Amino acid sequence: MMIYLMASGISVLVAGFLPVNIASGWIPNGVLLFARMANCGSWTIIYIFAAELFPTNIRNIGMSHGGFWSRIGELSSPEILHLSDIYYPSTFILFGAVNIIASFVCYPLPETKGTHLPDTIEEAENLMDGKLAIQMKSGDELPDDDVFRDDV
Repeated sequence: MMIYLMASGISVLVAGFLPVNIASGWIPNGVLLFARMANCGSWTIIYIFAAELFPTNIRNIGMSHGGFWSRIGELSSPEILHLSDIYYPSTFILFGAVNIIASFVCYPLPETKGTHLPDTIEEAENLMDGKLAIQMKSGDELPDDDVFRDDV
């Protein structure tokens, strides 16, 4: 996820600072197409990863909250495009900087490969602190919870 966000941010910054004589050709379109591809890759990973981080009992609320803020960003983007009237590369600088900052913010997130999804908020906090000791190995079965039992 970090690599996709960083690649997208750097590509947008490069496209913003291309010389004026080639700014309307195929080179900036190719650079921006690569940035869009990297951004789509990062969003795909974000939706999968966020679902793994939120505990089961608040997963829907957390995903909805994240979707809400992404829609706020979409609503503000047409107004941000008006910054190019003041200084042409300003929109590229803003969008590129946000992607680069987001790539650094992703660094402390925990690795979730091979771990059980958290069921409670306490387990999610332990996952974030690196204290979750339950690791799944190939062939391991999920723990027997009372939630899935018929006789309860």
